[in-house]
Amino acid sequence: MCGLMDIGSAICIFVCVIFIDIDLLGMLYFWNVKLSSVAFTGLVMSIGLSVDYNVHIAHAFIHGKGNTLQEKTKNALDSMGIPVLKGGLTTFVGTVVLSMASSTAFHIFFKVCFGTVVFGVLHGIFLMPVLLGFYVEMFGVLKTASAKMETSEEL
Repeated sequence: MCGLMDIGSAICIFVCVIFIDIDLLGMLYFWNVKLSSVAFTGLVMSIGLSVDYNVHIAHAFIHGKGNTLQEKTKNALDSMGIPVLKGGLTTFVGTVVLSMASSTAFHIFFKVCFGTVVFGVLHGIFLMPVLLGFYVEMFGVLKTASAKMETSEEL
């Protein structure tokens, strides 16, 4: 899906994923989880989940309707905000059984999954639109897209 977007939105997604992993490392430290193969496996898997939450919002923003930054943000969150939230909820429900296991490895993996869902959804819904807004404002992407649409309509 990132191949269908421009480099700026891919950079915004990358920044969000980095922030999510930093938040996860902080959460693991707060919960006294030592970095182990289980924790690192969860962190690597969290990258994929984090990309998913953010790509959906970015795709809806870049390809959504709207001529202004506010319209594009509103339409992106209207169309993808609830599905991203539901995706996070179903991921949480699917992994909550790990919290009831007797194995420490399952507890660590659950903590990583829980943090990934919470931070991924929050970053996707709140931070991603802000980063995309900065990107649009800095590089005038909406003006360029509007000019391309007017040119294609004239043809």
